[in-house]
Amino acid sequence: MFVTKNLITKAESLYGTPVEKYIIAPLKEPELDFIKKTQKRGREHDVTFLIFNEAGEIAVMNKHGYPENLYRPPSGGLDPDESFTDGIKREAYEETGLEIELERYLLRVTVDFKSETRTLRWYTHVFVCKALTQEITPHDTKEIREAKWAPMTIFDEFRERVKAYDKGGIQYRRMLHDEILNLL
Repeated sequence: MFVTKNLITKAESLYGTPVEKYIIAPLKEPELDFIKKTQKRGREHDVTFLIFNEAGEIAVMNKHGYPENLYRPPSGGLDPDESFTDGIKREAYEETGLEIELERYLLRVTVDFKSETRTLRWYTHVFVCKALTQEITPHDTKEIREAKWAPMTIFDEFRERVKAYDKGGIQYRRMLHDEILNLL
């Protein structure tokens, strides 16, 4: 497990104590298998980061595995022995090309991804960040199709568009966005 109690305590001392939530997210077996593959070296987390510019817009991206024009905040995983600060800055640069400053540890979610036969425990850590640069250019083009600045109404568009999708991972992102919006 990369994210230890010490790592969380350090992040809380720097960025505040987040709201904690628990979510059950139904997934189909192949989706659960995909998440299991991402658990290399014991990884069981992601970090999602909301990057705001001076105009109040949010940086969003679209992954190749997502439907075109379905955008969400960047996210990724910490490397072993990497701090939240270093990991989020690295992921932000890879996915958006932006240099950022972390401002607030907003939300920590414990999620149980449940299929018909299995449950997989996962943790999502959500941070609010300020953009120090403004030009968005993804560097990890194998994973990221596009990134851009968008108004906060992008969350409403996401919620409406994903109603048609039966993928549990996308539905989990919708639930996560709803929790985030309730806190902002």
